[in-house]
Amino acid sequence: MTSSQRKNQVRLKIYIPEIKFQDWTDYLEEFNPISEFFFNFSLWVRKSLLNLPEKESIALIPFQNRAKFQKNLKKLEKTVWISKTHKQALMQKKGILSLNAFILLILDLNIYGSTTEKQNIQYMFQLRERIENLENRVFNLIDQLNVKYGENY
Repeated sequence: MTSSQRKNQVRLKIYIPEIKFQDWTDYLEEFNPISEFFFNFSLWVRKSLLNLPEKESIALIPFQNRAKFQKNLKKLEKTVWISKTHKQALMQKKGILSLNAFILLILDLNIYGSTTEKQNIQYMFQLRERIENLENRVFNLIDQLNVKYGENY
């Protein structure tokens, strides 16, 4: 890559949980053993990121928030060079997701074709857990207001 080409490129660091990377590897070894995933990972990622998903494909809750112990999972750090304009497009399209979660989602969709039923069920459980946490916070706030003002709401 020449220096003028490098000027239009930015480094994109992707943090992939080892478990997810192993799932991708196992799936592709079985269904697409000659995938660029194995031979030129950076090129495979760049090609995958060319097809941004439609809003209907975007999961409500990203993979990285799937479990409370997620912070303890080992992650692989991969670096890919992409164009500045492409990174800006990713930033605009990601919505409420972190850039890393959005990229993992795009790579998931590239490998599996669409979100699997198992993932959708996990997202439903996550959503239920978030709702329960929000309800608990609301009830705690109501209790604090009752104590502060001595009233029942």
